[in-house]
Formats: sequence, C-alpha cells, structure tokens
Amino acid sequence: MFISSDNNYFWRAWIIVLSALLIAGVIYRSAAAKQQLIESQASLITIPLKEFPLKIKDWSGEDVMTDYPIAKATGCNDYMLRVYRNADRQWVNVYITFSAQPRKMIGHRPEVCFTASGWNIIKEAKTQFTTALGRRVPCVEFLFEKPVWPNDEMSVLNFYIFNGNLTDNHKNFSGIKWRRLKDDNEQFRYVTQIQISSSEAQAAKKAATEMTDLIINYFPKK
Repeated sequence: MFISSDNNYFWRAWIIVLSALLIAGVIYRSAAAKQQLIESQASLITIPLKEFPLKIKDWSGEDVMTDYPIAKATGCNDYMLRVYRNADRQWVNVYITFSAQPRKMIGHRPEVCFTASGWNIIKEAKTQFTTALGRRVPCVEFLFEKPVWPNDEMSVLNFYIFNGNLTDNHKNFSGIKWRRLKDDNEQFRYVTQIQISSSEAQAAKKAATEMTDLIINYFPKK
C-alpha cells in the first residue's frame, strides 16, 4: 500500500517536472523567435558603415585594415575603423560598431580591450562634451599608457547610442530590460559603440565635437 503510494507520488512528480520543462521550452522558443525578429529588423534598418563620410570638415579619413576579426570577436553586424587627419596634422582613430544584439557588446569596452593589448589605465572619468550642433554627449574619457619606453599615451572617448539614446553606461543594455520581449511601440533595438582616440587628448575632443552629430544622425531614432 505504502509502496504503491510512493510510486504514484514519484510518477506524478516526474510528470509535473516534464510538463514544466516542456512549457519552459515553448516559452523559450517563442521568446527566441521574437528576439530574432527584433534583431533582424534592427539589422535591416542600419546603413552600412562603409558609407559614413570620409570627409568631415577639415578631417580626411582612411580605412584601417586589420587582421583582427572584429566582426567575429564583437558579434557586431557592422563596424568602421578609420584614421582621420586634419590640416593641423592632428590624427584620430574613429571606431564604430553597430549591433542588433547589445548583450554581445558588453565585454568590448576600452578598459577591457586596451588593457588586454598591454596598455595601462592612467585615467578613467565620466565627462561630457558638446557637439557642433549643441548636443551634450555623455562619455567616459580614458588615458592609457604603454608600460615600456617610450611610454606612448592614448586618449579615448567612449560612448554609446542605444535605441537612439546617448549613454556612457554599458549597463543600460546589459540587464533584464534588454531581455524583455518587444514593446508594441518599439520599432527596433540596437546599440552603437563609438570610440574616438588619439595620442593627443585635444585632437580626440576636437574630432568628437565635429564628428558626433554626423554619427548620431547616421543611426535610427527611437
């Protein structure tokens, strides 16, 4: 009698567990399908970054070729890596990535990538700059230094456009909010990471001031 009761309890428990797993699987597949739809929509509305202007005011750009597999390593849909030079012999590196899967971009921040390449962080501070059209852009300013002679330095301004909004905080697209299902009023989801860097902090800030309006207008608005 007791054995039969225990067996019934055992099988009922297994049926409940299996049912829960099946339901969870259906919910996951449904959520994954919606997520894929969101990401495919975002991918379709972006403009290829190769079409971003090479000439911006007195800056002239040139694409930088690299053996590093940026798209594969970052999981981005598109990227741009260019060096821009101006008439004052200043130069800046402009690195932009676009991703319809923001969670993949979390690990690709200056404090991670530069230190992995042998640079030391000398300075890291939240700040902002004002564009030529008067936009105030929040960003994180870094100063890196090579630990060996001649101790080269690199100033980096890093910020994001997340669903059309400017932010300096990667946590805005790395939490639960991003993983929720699509809102009926939400047309797309994406994140664009922008890094403007130079051996001269003044050059990086000048380029950011003069180029960021074009960068912002290049991507979809919320």
